[in-house]
Amino acid sequence: MIVKIIAFIFGSIVGSFLNVCVYRMPLGKSVVWPGSHCPKCEKRIPWYDNIPFVSYILLGGKCRFCKERIALRYLIIELLTAIMFVVLFNYYGLSYDLFFYIVLVCSLIIATFVDIRHRIIPDEISLGGMIVGFILSTIRGVNLNPLAFSSSPMLDAFLGIVLVAE
Repeated sequence: MIVKIIAFIFGSIVGSFLNVCVYRMPLGKSVVWPGSHCPKCEKRIPWYDNIPFVSYILLGGKCRFCKERIALRYLIIELLTAIMFVVLFNYYGLSYDLFFYIVLVCSLIIATFVDIRHRIIPDEISLGGMIVGFILSTIRGVNLNPLAFSSSPMLDAFLGIVLVAE
């Protein structure tokens, strides 16, 4: 049970970062710098106002400084990510597959929420996802898919990129 709670907490922290990606990527802004700030008043968010779920609830879904409403999407993404981390951990345990599917799910969460609002999928997600998927599939090494084109994971990953890119 403790490990599932840790997975949930870690997932909520990652979900908080995914919110940064969802907000900044379509605008062409850095996801690293500057630190978290209110999109309305631009004031830096202190660490104690940036705790997943807790801060949103305690602040009533509003910025501490300008009192402007913070989108419910922030809470939803944190909760969705946290739940997915627990679900994936329950299914895969602490394994390479867990890491592989966490990367995939996080990419899909970003792509989905950016697409809902902006009707685009950022290149960092689509092109970066192809590269990361190729690397992770190659590292995985064993192809268990009976419908695969070959027995080489590297070749299968490469064919997936080529077929999708066209």
